[in-house]
Amino acid sequence: MAPDRLCRTPGWRGTTNVVHVVLHGGDRASDSVIRLFPHVQTQWGLSIQAPYSPPRCDGGAGGRGLRCSVSCDGAIVDPYCLAGPGVRPGPTAFAPMTRLADGSFAASFYVRPPPSWAGGLRLIARVWSGVLVVAEATRSVGTASMGGAEPRTASAPAFAKIFVSYAREDLEIVRIFDSVATGTGLFDVWWDLKCLRAGEDWSGRIFEEILSAESFQLLWSIAASRSRHVRREWRFALARRGTSFVRPIYWRDPLVKPPRELSRLHFARISLSTSDRVP
Repeated sequence: MAPDRLCRTPGWRGTTNVVHVVLHGGDRASDSVIRLFPHVQTQWGLSIQAPYSPPRCDGGAGGRGLRCSVSCDGAIVDPYCLAGPGVRPGPTAFAPMTRLADGSFAASFYVRPPPSWAGGLRLIARVWSGVLVVAEATRSVGTASMGGAEPRTASAPAFAKIFVSYAREDLEIVRIFDSVATGTGLFDVWWDLKCLRAGEDWSGRIFEEILSAESFQLLWSIAASRSRHVRREWRFALARRGTSFVRPIYWRDPLVKPPRELSRLHFARISLSTSDRVP
């Protein structure tokens, strides 16, 4: 949920550039999502109406370790009222999700487009459970010299099944993924050594599982960039389900240069630390 337009004038952004990401169960109408956030009225004139306020984070309200990230190329993003030590503003920001009164979870971010930016921006919101992306939503939002007053929402279902594509050298990373899935019970993770049985049609089963998944999680590394099996899987996923289906992540800097077919995708940097800090 975000304003219909983001303010690009440095002195007058107020809270009108706050973007909320809400995770909730079942179907919920847009107006009911907006009502989760109390209205804050400010004076019109040299200020901007702040149509909503962000949830507060008390450090212990997170839901099952859920974290959220918002990416926006061309803008600076940082957590709004959720920032903590080690969180640095940039084109992508992370924050823990806060439990709201009705059992939903939310995180809020401040998006700052450059003053010279004249076009629209594309927001990508992701919900993480450990190192797994379990939900994702995107929306385009315009910019204006004084921003916008009306909040708009964009919704997408959380993932029930995640296909993990990886190189054998990165097997321990996949085991971390699987432990996260087992611990939360929120979704199913499919990876070959866990699910394939002896004598089963290996290639045919993998393609079937890719087509039945809601998300294709590509673990990108030097080994993955050299693996013909990984290459076959992401090429099949792109051809049959499109770019919005493939979600690459990496955990070591620098990012291994992706092939041309993947260069348009957002590669999310994750942290494998066992600490409570967000990636």
